[in-house]
Amino acid sequence: MFFFFGSNLFGQTSIDWKLMPGPRNLDGTYSDIHQLFFDRNNTLFALGYYGLFISTDGSKTWRRRQPSASEGFINYAMALDTNSDVLVATEKGIFRYRKNSDTWDDLNDLLPTSKVLTVGVATSGTIYIAMENANLYISTNNGSSWSQKNQGYQYASSPALYAGFDGDMFMCASSRTIVANDKSTGWTLIPTLPHYIEDYLRFDTLIYAADGAYNFYLSLNRGKTFSEATTTQGPGYFTSDSRGKLWSESSTSTDKGHTWKNLVNNSRYTPVHLTCDTANFLFGTLPSNSGTNSAIIRTVLPVASVSTKVEHAQSLVTAFPNPTLTKTTFSFTLPYEEFTVLKIYNPLGIEIATLVNQRLPTSDRSIEFDASHLPSGVYYYRLQVGGQVETKPLVVAH
Repeated sequence: MFFFFGSNLFGQTSIDWKLMPGPRNLDGTYSDIHQLFFDRNNTLFALGYYGLFISTDGSKTWRRRQPSASEGFINYAMALDTNSDVLVATEKGIFRYRKNSDTWDDLNDLLPTSKVLTVGVATSGTIYIAMENANLYISTNNGSSWSQKNQGYQYASSPALYAGFDGDMFMCASSRTIVANDKSTGWTLIPTLPHYIEDYLRFDTLIYAADGAYNFYLSLNRGKTFSEATTTQGPGYFTSDSRGKLWSESSTSTDKGHTWKNLVNNSRYTPVHLTCDTANFLFGTLPSNSGTNSAIIRTVLPVASVSTKVEHAQSLVTAFPNPTLTKTTFSFTLPYEEFTVLKIYNPLGIEIATLVNQRLPTSDRSIEFDASHLPSGVYYYRLQVGGQVETKPLVVAH
């Protein structure tokens, strides 16, 4: 499993974890969670087999939501659309949860069958779904209508969709990986990705992929071709200080953060999914056989306070001057259109300013920040561009 922080991919060191209150099913039992992510407003979504669970306080409390048409039926996958609403693929079709109105949209009127196995949203906003009848459908108008995109696709019982660059969508199915986008008539095989991809990460202009046999692949040309990277084999986290060209298995020493520690019985487990909130707390899910009473686990401290290893030559954002007496300017380049968030945090990890929170076109950006009103100390600025995140210290010295 990849762990992404700053402009490196690497494992954390000297981290402690704690169990969090997990979401519960209607019968009061703790729900298994097979997808977990935060939206840009720091709302945590957890997808269980029989419910979508939502937390706005960092997993302290949860509320359960499920469309009435699919109550009692299995949920397979979820994805955020361009409005940060949640698309849920279920045994009874595809549905959209609108967080602001706490309502569901049924998007199945123009689809031939009900069971939707997976869902993904490309950077262009196009929605992709795979159905049990060996059909793939796309929607370029946020689910109002659908069209088939089957050419080059072979049915798979457990397909997976991953958004690439420039509107590309990668489909992992039947031990192979194919790619399509809005302009293509069908799907094209990627022969340099020979296995079923189980983990995938877009970062900077690169794409990383890993299969179930712990083989790692790297694309330097935005997903057009992949080359196999060197790695040691085995379960757990893998780390890279060479931008994915060389991977090594992380340490399994106590409290290294690469394995999970149950604070109840001191057993350690490997998380199934990872996500990070805006305060840099890392959240993960535990598998159903973990022996715990909760499926959610969180770092005790923010990740940024433990390790902020950054390759400055590959940075997403810089601040100058830093240290600053009064004002500093944040500079960054957007190589493609993407939703962008730039925030400032105080030394305790509390958000104190939002400088950018919108979708921006390809451009070079410079944003001035007045720190003259802040007490002297070490602050943090955090830039998120799509799935890429970088956090750095900002020193204010009056």
